This record gives sequence, structure tokens and C-alpha cells, in this order.
Amino acid sequence: MKKRGACRVALVDIASFTEDTCSPLSTGCLMAHGRKALGKRIKSRLFQYGPGKRRKMLAAALRDLAAFAPRVVGISCYFWNVEAALALARALKRRWPALLVVLGGPEIHPGRAALLRARTADALVVGEGEETWVELLRRLLDGRAWAGTPGALAMGAQGPVSGPQRAFIEPLDRVPSPWTPGIFPRHGETW
Repeated sequence: MKKRGACRVALVDIASFTEDTCSPLSTGCLMAHGRKALGKRIKSRLFQYGPGKRRKMLAAALRDLAAFAPRVVGISCYFWNVEAALALARALKRRWPALLVVLGGPEIHPGRAALLRARTADALVVGEGEETWVELLRRLLDGRAWAGTPGALAMGAQGPVSGPQRAFIEPLDRVPSPWTPGIFPRHGETW
């Protein structure tokens, strides 16, 4: 039997229109926590896009993600990037319908369940995302459905299903720093 490779996971950060370089802390924490919890079962990569024309950003993201060929893409949504993030999610699902898209961040809440019905995303992470992100990936790796995952909304047989609310992570140092495993460069280094 041929051994299966690691599940490819992409995390996308779209910077605000005023930033040209920044450390995408939220996606870095998701990646660090995922790597710590799931080890070699996943191969994760962070994609960051700066401000600029949306059409150019979408073309670059689609090109980069096609080259990486992920099974799952997570996109952080903030007030400064939510329109671009949703445009990217829609473009990804149009091009690769089987690709799993997860949206999270402050702009994602239970009132956004229409994004699931419209097939813009396969899951919405509500609240702190690190534990929920890992559980979604673990369920995928184990062949289990996402509906009912604590801290997430996902499509079930009858429509969107909200999992139970997830408690805050305490102590917070359970989530590794993205600088410790080398996801971000050390002080004085460049990307």
C-alpha cells in the first residue's frame, strides 16, 4: 500500500491597505498550533498578500495556491480585508469546488452562516481559532464531518450546524509563538 503524504494546509493573510509588511500574527499562531498538535500529519504554509489591486492579489493567490496544491485553505477576515478575503474564498471555490475553505477572524460570526449556504466556505471559525482550527484538521484527517465542531459553524445534512461555544484558551501559552518554531523570522532577519 502506498503511504499517503501529509495533508497540505494553506493559511492566507491579506494585509490592510496601509501596511506593506507586517507579521500576520493570527495566521502564524494557527500554523504554530497546528504543527505542534498534528506534527507530520500536515504540511502547512503561510501566504501573505499586501495592499494593492484586488484583481492582482487574487491572481497571485490563485497562482501560489495552485502551485502548493492544498487540501484546506484558511483565510483570516478583518474589517480591512473582509471583502478581498471573501472574493478570494469565492474564487477558490469556483476554481476548485472540492477545496475546503475555512474563514475565521473578527468579521466571522454566526450571522455569516449564509456564506456556508452559498458555498463560499466549508466552515466558519467563531471566536479564538487555534483549538478549533486544529480540531477541524484532525476531523478531516480522521475522516469525520466538520458539523458540530466546537467553535465552528459547518454545513450539515439540513444546513449550517453550529458547534458548542469553545472556552477561551487558558493558559494562553499553550499556543506556541510563531517565532519559536521559525514560522516568523527572528529579530533582525527579513522574510
